[in-house]
Amino acid sequence: MSSSHCTKLLLSTILLCATCAANTPTVHAQTAQASRENSGAPVPFWAYPVLPPGVAAPAAAPDDGKPQRLPGATAAFTLTQIADRFDIADWFPESHPPMPEVVSHGNKAAAVQACGFCHLPNGQGHP
Repeated sequence: MSSSHCTKLLLSTILLCATCAANTPTVHAQTAQASRENSGAPVPFWAYPVLPPGVAAPAAAPDDGKPQRLPGATAAFTLTQIADRFDIADWFPESHPPMPEVVSHGNKAAAVQACGFCHLPNGQGHP
């Protein structure tokens, strides 16, 4: 490769990097402006596991007290236990290390639900 070709390549690379660096604040400013403009937009409720305002939750299935089981799980829980947001149903306790208290039980006095109810006790989250 000739020295003039190397010089052109180096200058082109420097110019490209300088252009990207100069435009970065503009991109961030445009993104921030778009966020501010969209802050009053309605929430896309299909994207969240909550009911839209004004929609009543369906009645829960009555708990017959029978333990429910999952394939491959050693644990079994009643519907009441499964729905308890302050004492999560840990179907596969052998698949992860012991959970911190806030993950398994939350803090009922502070109305903090158990993290593992939504995020799973193994830390993997829901699909």
